[in-house]
Amino acid sequence: MTNLRLVPILLWLPLSFASLACPTRTIALDGGTGGTSETDGNSDRTGAAGAIGGLGGVGGGLGGARGGLAGAAGQSVGGGLGTQGGAGGTTSCTNTTTDALNCGSCGHSCLGAACTGGICQPLLLGTVPVTDFAEETVVLGGKVYVFSESSSTGNRTNVWQADATTPGTPTEVATNGRVSCVMDEQLFWTTYDSPYRVFSCALSNCAVTASPIVTLPTGTSFGPLLRCDQTNKELVWTSTTDGSNFTISRASPTGANTRVITSFGFLNDGASWGLLNSGTQADRLFYTRTEIPVGPASTPESASLYYVATNVVNSAGIPLVTVPSSIGDVLANDSIVLLSGSSSSSSGPQELSVPLPNGIVSGEAPVFAPGSIVAEGGITDQTTFYGTIGSNSAVPGDAIIKCPLSGCATPTILFRGQASPFAFTTDSTAIYWTTNAFTQTQGFSIWKAAK
Repeated sequence: MTNLRLVPILLWLPLSFASLACPTRTIALDGGTGGTSETDGNSDRTGAAGAIGGLGGVGGGLGGARGGLAGAAGQSVGGGLGTQGGAGGTTSCTNTTTDALNCGSCGHSCLGAACTGGICQPLLLGTVPVTDFAEETVVLGGKVYVFSESSSTGNRTNVWQADATTPGTPTEVATNGRVSCVMDEQLFWTTYDSPYRVFSCALSNCAVTASPIVTLPTGTSFGPLLRCDQTNKELVWTSTTDGSNFTISRASPTGANTRVITSFGFLNDGASWGLLNSGTQADRLFYTRTEIPVGPASTPESASLYYVATNVVNSAGIPLVTVPSSIGDVLANDSIVLLSGSSSSSSGPQELSVPLPNGIVSGEAPVFAPGSIVAEGGITDQTTFYGTIGSNSAVPGDAIIKCPLSGCATPTILFRGQASPFAFTTDSTAIYWTTNAFTQTQGFSIWKAAK
């Protein structure tokens, strides 16, 4: 609205004023951070676009070039001999050490946090005021959701919600079951007791909107956590009647179109088989087979890692790798799975790397890093691991690191002072986690840091 009022005032100036000595000054009409634009472009602050050609001049004013924000191109509007709009300014980037808008490199924003030594620092989004234990973090639709174990019931029944950009006090949503996932402002959980059911509710008013959408047949219970397939907008769950044979099913968020995708079973071959909650994605379910040692030996002879696809009808198990140890937690993305185990060349814990989807047909998995990663203690995007690694002399317990997925022999320490970092997740621009997951006396804190 400012532009529309100023233009007619300038155009009605008496002609004799146009012959005043140059340089001609025109008022910047864009507001922005203030300042003026000159026809020679030498604005002393962030200049908005010069919008009107000087009367009798040769063009519109140049946008300011030395400010923190770029000036837009000037425009020629009337003005006698004014013939051309001015050029736009450029964004200032002279300090990548402490500038939170250009931290480490030009254009790299710290998303509201401080920049120290060219590294974006953590931003505290909020602290949960009760002694719940954080187990999983999800970021979706501008919100951060932490699924937690209730200190009063000992079950994973609570959800704490915080804004992903603005610090504040997290709000609580309580359920009567095992919290599983969030999709399109809906929360989903499964009940602990028969009849085993899937419930959903609107996060905006869960107490009023909670209702069952799937009920398992009598004698059937759930396997690992129910998952939300965000891509296909479906729920995915595993069920069993005996703990050895499993069925993978899918349904819409309302429970409609419930259908079986595949079934599989564990062999009665003397080995120990088990499904994994860690690393399990919406489209993959991981499980292990561990040789039971014979005689006085206490170390398993070997263990194998498998997965079964949850989005392929009648899919079968895919063997990924066999290691000369037991297999702990796994952490996976679409192209790689990291697993805690060891190679034949080391007796200590190691984090190994296996490619997806077909694993390693023969030979040993390459070592990703010395030590081991608890699945909730790290996260990967398509190129990088973020988190912490235990039993690694190069990684202090209060440090959060990053490594390329090609290997973590020399991790980069991002920042220190993080007490028991846990429940990591990521989106396209940041990582999120909680602290004091095991040692807190007054709740856990929710953090964010730009990648």
